[in-house]
Amino acid sequence: MISIEDKLSIRLRSGGCGNVGQVETALPPHWKLEAGFISSLSLFGKARDHTCIVCELRFSRTEFRPPRRPRNIIDIRTKESFARGHLPCSTSIPADELQERLLEMPPPVEDPLTLLGESEDHISAAQELLVGKGWELSAVFREVDVRDDLVSTDPSVQCWRPNDFLECVIEVLKDRLPAEGVAIDYGCGSGRDVVYLAQMLKGWRVIGVDNHSNALAR
Repeated sequence: MISIEDKLSIRLRSGGCGNVGQVETALPPHWKLEAGFISSLSLFGKARDHTCIVCELRFSRTEFRPPRRPRNIIDIRTKESFARGHLPCSTSIPADELQERLLEMPPPVEDPLTLLGESEDHISAAQELLVGKGWELSAVFREVDVRDDLVSTDPSVQCWRPNDFLECVIEVLKDRLPAEGVAIDYGCGSGRDVVYLAQMLKGWRVIGVDNHSNALAR
């Protein structure tokens, strides 16, 4: 068994059948990704003088089912406006804080967002920022257009979460791991998945690595 002293490293890999083989050419020869499987996750123990697969999990098209979630409603109005009334299950991120709080959003690409704002200028700036960062907007509303629906006074909801692949497999993964270890997320960005791994893998040391210092600082 590979020990922590051997610098156990966990790499989470996912992708389509068409490109995984091209990017994984450095893996051991018994690595396989068969037709019909859309994603694969492998655990590697990287020792001083060898590399070996510790565990491999593969998910078929029918097994890989991201969880259903309510729509993500991002309310960019002021905190005072949000407190007076908002759409149910909304997340309050005022327009002037949006740039610095992107890490609180769900992962780009996976889930579309609904945007609610007060002024056209704030809405346009938010649209440009979010679309430019990879998010899709399914609907955009001005406060004046939905005023009768702003009936909720519940607290702002958390829309932050890890990526679909990690969330789908973590329950299976953690049952196959030792009580202690080291997990490394290469290219962690702002660290959504790092935080999630730390929450789920109690007793593990979780490390995020990225060359974008501003993202890490957030």
